[in-house]
Amino acid sequence: MSKKLGLSAGRPSSSKAAALKAISETDEKLERVTVELSPELHLRLRTFCFKNKRTMSSVLRELVDKNIKTE
Repeated sequence: MSKKLGLSAGRPSSSKAAALKAISETDEKLERVTVELSPELHLRLRTFCFKNKRTMSSVLRELVDKNIKTE
């Protein structure tokens, strides 16, 4: 990758990793989930998140929390 643009392959640098952590909404340990969506549903989710300045993860966590109650 081009060094002029500051791009490189691999893991984010420590400064970028810190920036990503800063936008995280929780410090609790999280489990990764993979979800397959149709292109149309994916676009709707991305558009919603962009317009509402939210991450996809936060929206999906909220939807699960509101719709799947503990017994």
